[in-house]
Amino acid sequence: MILCGFAAIVGVLTTRRLHSDFSRQVADSADELSRGVKLRIVERDDGRRYLRKISGPNLDDYAAGQQNAVVRIITPAGDYVTGSDGAPSFGPFITASANIEGWRVESRRVEVVNYVDPVVIQYARRLSEVEATANRVKVFLSFGVLGGSLLALL
Repeated sequence: MILCGFAAIVGVLTTRRLHSDFSRQVADSADELSRGVKLRIVERDDGRRYLRKISGPNLDDYAAGQQNAVVRIITPAGDYVTGSDGAPSFGPFITASANIEGWRVESRRVEVVNYVDPVVIQYARRLSEVEATANRVKVFLSFGVLGGSLLALL
């Protein structure tokens, strides 16, 4: 009984810490990305305007190097501007941090060099990554309880 209680407490504390660390990593990556990306409105020959990234990391490379993350740049209303390959829609900007359809999404406003309104960078990683790790911890603790109980019977 004592082993079960100990395992439950350790399991809860460990999974909370895993989720907290995961959320912090996603937030830190979003902060880093938003500081590095510089955007500008550019006019085409036909007079149409578009948003162009003038400095900062390649979004596909940044997302791939950050443990299967995705990046989207949207208007505050949610209109897609650009992003990494395979990035799903997370909807319009609502809050800086949210869990949306199985993703941990961090959104940051980014100023456009020659335009009044900012755009929003959404950086996201799948929640299943941290859930898989938490489940492995729970299995490990369960085996520890079972092994400890068997040893106590000897």
